[in-house]
Amino acid sequence: MYEGPFGPTSPEAQADPDEERAGPPWEHAREAGGYVLAYFRTAGEVLFRPQTTFRAMSLSPRLNLPLLYWFLPTLISTIVSTVLFTAIGRMFRAVLSSVSGIPMASEVAATATTPGLLCMAAGLMPMFFVMAAYYHLLLRLFGGARRGFVGTFRALAYVNGSLATISWAPCIGPVIALVWGAYLEIIGLREVHDTTTARAAAAVV
Repeated sequence: MYEGPFGPTSPEAQADPDEERAGPPWEHAREAGGYVLAYFRTAGEVLFRPQTTFRAMSLSPRLNLPLLYWFLPTLISTIVSTVLFTAIGRMFRAVLSSVSGIPMASEVAATATTPGLLCMAAGLMPMFFVMAAYYHLLLRLFGGARRGFVGTFRALAYVNGSLATISWAPCIGPVIALVWGAYLEIIGLREVHDTTTARAAAAVV
């Protein structure tokens, strides 16, 4: 019997091999009504039903769909948060200037530029592969990597891609994403690798 979000996986799930791992709606976007709808359906499942979602996570060696699921929302979220941060900074400086009567120093390259965004986009994917490899190495050290690198990559891609729905919010978004993301990564690695909560948590924390 399941014992809470950090309890042991049920015997039925432990006995279940790779069959019935159909994957999230994102990997069946045509049946889910298109990629936009499939993204939000997948994000909802990952954020609010992580045990069920990752227990049924496909372990296909094809990583293009999980990679896109993480990359596109993360890029959009980064652009939106940068624009919002810049706008809030300008408003804050304008208020201070009007109250104090002292002109505030002009901002220096606070607004995202096209070359800057291109450089950021080019660096995101290699960084994600490095992060996934690091997590997988830690998971192996703690004896929890039972499904190979593909399982780790898929779990991290779907967790971080789903967190892009909230991480763009100024101030509170990154904090929520950090705390909730750690919980989701533990659940995701545990269910995908069919390992224990302690081993998954040791790799994440």
